Amino acid sequence: GVPVVGGILSDTLDTVARSTVLIKNATGVAGIVVLFTICILPVAKIAVTALAFHLTAAVIQPVADRRIYATVSALAEVLSLMVGVLCALFVMFVICISMLLCMGG
Repeated sequence: GVPVVGGILSDTLDTVARSTVLIKNATGVAGIVVLFTICILPVAKIAVTALAFHLTAAVIQPVADRRIYATVSALAEVLSLMVGVLCALFVMFVICISMLLCMGG
C-alpha cells in the first residue's frame, strides 16, 4: 500500500510543480502583452508624426526655401530614428523581463 500512496503523492507534487511553472509563464506572457500595449501608443504616435513630416517635406520641397525643406526633412529623420530607438528599447526591456522571470525559478 505504501508504494501506491508514494506514487500518488509524487504525481501530485509533479503536477503542482508543473502548474506553478505554467502560471509563471502565463504571468510572464501577460506582462509582455501589457508592456506591449503600453509601449505601442507612444511609438505609433511618433511614427505617424514622422510620416507626416516626411510627407510635408516632400510636398514643400518644390515650393519652399531650401532651408525650410532641410529643417523639416531633418526633423522627420530624427523622429524616424526615435521610433527605431524606442522599438529597440522595447525589445531590450522584454529580454530583461524574460531574464528576471528565468532567475525566479
